Amino acid sequence: MNKKRTTFDLPEDLLRAIKLRASRSDRRPWEVVEEAVKAYLGSEGLARTWGDASLDELELMAMVVDEVRASRAVHRAARGH
Repeated sequence: MNKKRTTFDLPEDLLRAIKLRASRSDRRPWEVVEEAVKAYLGSEGLARTWGDASLDELELMAMVVDEVRASRAVHRAARGH
């Protein structure tokens, strides 16, 4: 699969955690992020996303952002915040 460079903002503490995980596992930060996104979406989610050719790059990014926000809300609620 071809790779495409992208830019997005992450909270500083999350970026530090990614870099720490990467250094402890002798990987690059992008590899840690790629692994995490694949695990989050799962193979079914990836197939569903890539199978819908009607979505353009902006729509896909909006979908990812929505999922990240929903995930954060679930985690905040679990921590009682």
